[in-house]
Amino acid sequence: MLDKPAPTHAHLMTTATPLVLLPGTLCDGRVFSGLNPFLLGRELLTIDLAGASSAPQMAAAILAMAPPRFCLVGFSLGAIVALEVIAQAADRVERLALLGGNARPITPEVAASREAALTHAREHGGASYVTTTWDASVPRSRAGDT
Repeated sequence: MLDKPAPTHAHLMTTATPLVLLPGTLCDGRVFSGLNPFLLGRELLTIDLAGASSAPQMAAAILAMAPPRFCLVGFSLGAIVALEVIAQAADRVERLALLGGNARPITPEVAASREAALTHAREHGGASYVTTTWDASVPRSRAGDT
């Protein structure tokens, strides 16, 4: 094997396993945009988590859209759902990266707080949710980013 040249970076990227990206709550594919220079030529599929009411439902929808075998990256809510994807079909996931997720169940207090936030957002619009959760969700050093 020593006589074979090492594959080039471009070769590795174009023949790599597809990468499925799962953004978090109130996020879309832009949350992964900083990775773009490192993923050139890679088959990417960013899946919106809207439209399902539970992690098992989201995972089932993802598995219906995803290629037969893939690498999986989940951020925040996407990380939680990625764990459910593994629970449902571990054999389809080649590699897993969980970013900013928590695998523990939420406490009743957190569940009540989230329900109150959803009610507020339904009554006052989604932007009100961002306003009320901004300080808890964004580090002070990044608060001015656009």
